Amino acid sequence: MSIAGRFGSKTTEYIWFRNLEKSAHVKRFGTVENRSVGGHIEHIGGQSPISIDVLNEVRLVIHLAHEDKAYLEYIHSSLESPVQRLEVLHLGRAEDWIVIEELSRPCEISSLEVKRGDGDYRHFFWIPEKMYLPQSEDGVTDFNQSEGLLYRLPTFWTVEGYAETRNRHGRRIFEYMSAKLSDGLFARKRFLFDEVCSLPIFLANFEGAQDASAAASAGSFPHDIGGQR
Repeated sequence: MSIAGRFGSKTTEYIWFRNLEKSAHVKRFGTVENRSVGGHIEHIGGQSPISIDVLNEVRLVIHLAHEDKAYLEYIHSSLESPVQRLEVLHLGRAEDWIVIEELSRPCEISSLEVKRGDGDYRHFFWIPEKMYLPQSEDGVTDFNQSEGLLYRLPTFWTVEGYAETRNRHGRRIFEYMSAKLSDGLFARKRFLFDEVCSLPIFLANFEGAQDASAAASAGSFPHDIGGQR
């Protein structure tokens, strides 16, 4: 997966988050047993003030790659006709809905060229530590030579005890990977390039350091989405 994005503006929201710590409840209600304040019954726990940065008019370009082209076709058809979807697609928070604006057909990833592309692409890019390439490319810029803010990003997650309870709203257990957030200004860098979108592609290898030779026959397709609150 490769993600590039841009946004129109940023606002900061000051909200109250529910804090379920015992000490927070006692601070709010006085005792563990009490749930009444001023004669009104309230939710357990306390509240903590939180500032959240919210991006408005978000536009993302996402490339997906997989060794099984039929799997990409399945994802494509599911996005195009989501008859079995249980919930609205969202970017993290439930209110950050995804609206798909354009959906491309899967193509051969081997058709993408590795090239040097100096310039300001006016998008933010996630550059993963472990890159997925169509073949062994010694000329691709190394992760340590790429500029950007370093993050540990959640990738896959499982629901604790789902096999026994079938409760998909249980506690989530996440896996993580390292990536840099680039501002899209590149000089003397080589990367996969999508001529149609005129954007660099940085495909994260979620399988880690596995045999990359099988990726040569993999398929890929990009799709543009917009975030709407």
